[in-house]
Amino acid sequence: MRNVAKQISMWLDKIKLYEQAEENRRLNQGILNTIQEGIDQERKVIQVNQPFCDIFKTGSFPEGIKRIR
Repeated sequence: MRNVAKQISMWLDKIKLYEQAEENRRLNQGILNTIQEGIDQERKVIQVNQPFCDIFKTGSFPEGIKRIR
């Protein structure tokens, strides 16, 4: 009986973590959908920061793209 209760507790924790992750995903998507800075009207990237370059391994700021701090 103790093992069943432990498994149920773990399942509930996993469900809670999943729901939190989904909420964070929705929040982040909402931010991305409304952000205007760094993207022109043709949806081309015009500004990046260092973390962007690190994530996409550009090494440096691509030519023609403005660096923001």
